[in-house]
Amino acid sequence: ATQKLQPRAALAMDSLYHTDPTAALEALGHLPHLALEYLGGNHLGWEVVEKDSPDRLAVLRTDTRRAAAPHAPPRLRILAVAGEHAREAITTEVALRLAAAIGANESAAVDWAIMPLVNVGGRRLFWRGDYCRRANERGVDLNRNWPTGGWGQVWEGHRRGEVFEGPEPLSEPETRLVAAFARRWRPHVFLSLHSGQDALLAPHAHTMELPRNHAEQVAALHEVNRRARVVQPERVGAAFTHTGYACAGTSLDWFNDALNVSWSFAFEMGTWPARHAARKLASAADWALAMQQLLAPEESDPQWCRAHFNPTTAPAFEKAVGAWTAAALALRDVVTEEITARQSL
Repeated sequence: ATQKLQPRAALAMDSLYHTDPTAALEALGHLPHLALEYLGGNHLGWEVVEKDSPDRLAVLRTDTRRAAAPHAPPRLRILAVAGEHAREAITTEVALRLAAAIGANESAAVDWAIMPLVNVGGRRLFWRGDYCRRANERGVDLNRNWPTGGWGQVWEGHRRGEVFEGPEPLSEPETRLVAAFARRWRPHVFLSLHSGQDALLAPHAHTMELPRNHAEQVAALHEVNRRARVVQPERVGAAFTHTGYACAGTSLDWFNDALNVSWSFAFEMGTWPARHAARKLASAADWALAMQQLLAPEESDPQWCRAHFNPTTAPAFEKAVGAWTAAALALRDVVTEEITARQSL
C-alpha cells in the first residue's frame, strides 16, 4: 500500500536538523583545515563536479587543504559515511559536527574524508514526510547494495519492500561513488554511522565467521566506549551477533573484506522512545528478539519512525550529537595510539 506522507509542519524537529545541509556543507568547506568537494562519476571512477550536478556526493576532506610535504610520514586516513538510510537524520548531524571539530583543529597525523549524506534523494523524501524510508529514491537500501558474501539474502523479519538490495551489487550511483572514492583514497579506518540500535559494531554482519583481527577490532571499540561511554559494554561486538540476523550487502563488511580495511566499524547511535524499554528487554543474546517485539507493531507508522530513529527534543539532540562526535574522535585517538604502539615494538 502507498504510505500516506505527513505534512512537514508536523515535524517539530525541523528547527534542530539541517533539512537541506547545503549551506552547512559550504560553511564547513571554508574552515582552515577542511575543503568541500562534490564527487560525480560512473562505474569507472569519480571526479570533482559542480554542486548542482545530478547524483553528486558531498565529501569534506582535510588532505586537499594541505600541501604534500616531501618525505613526510604517512598519515592515518579515516573515511566516515553517514546518511545511508534516509530516516536516520541524526547521523548526518553527527557527521557535520564531527567535520566542524576537525576543520577547526588539524591533527598532525590524521586525514579525514567525511560524507555527511550519502542518500540525498531518500533524505529529501524523508523531510517531505516519508519518515519510515530507509531506501534511496529508487527504492534500494544502500546498506544492502554492497558486494559481500550472501548478497541478495534478506532476513525474513524485514519487509522485502523496505530492504531491497537492488538489481545487482553496486547498482546505485551512491554506493558506486563511495566505492570508487575509497578505492582511490585507500582509507585505513572506515566508520559507518547509523541509528536504530545502541551498539558499537565490528565485522561481520553477513556471517558469524569473524575476521582474523576481530579481537583487535573489538578491543578498540571497547576502548572507545570506555572513553566516550555511549553504549552498555555488552553492546560492543560483531554485527551479526548484536543484530541477531545476517545482514548481507553492508558497507561495513565490504570495506573489511574487499578493501582490506583493518579498522572497519559501524556506530549504531540509539533509539529514542523505545531506548529504555529495549534495554530492559535485551541482553546481548536476546537483543534481536527484543527489537522485533518493540518495532514490529509500529515500524510502518511515520510518526513513530521519525521519533524512534532521531531525537526530537533539543536536550536529547545535543546529548546525542555531542556524545557520538566524541566517540568518533575517540576512535581516531584509539587507532592512532594502537598503530603507534605497534610501530614502537
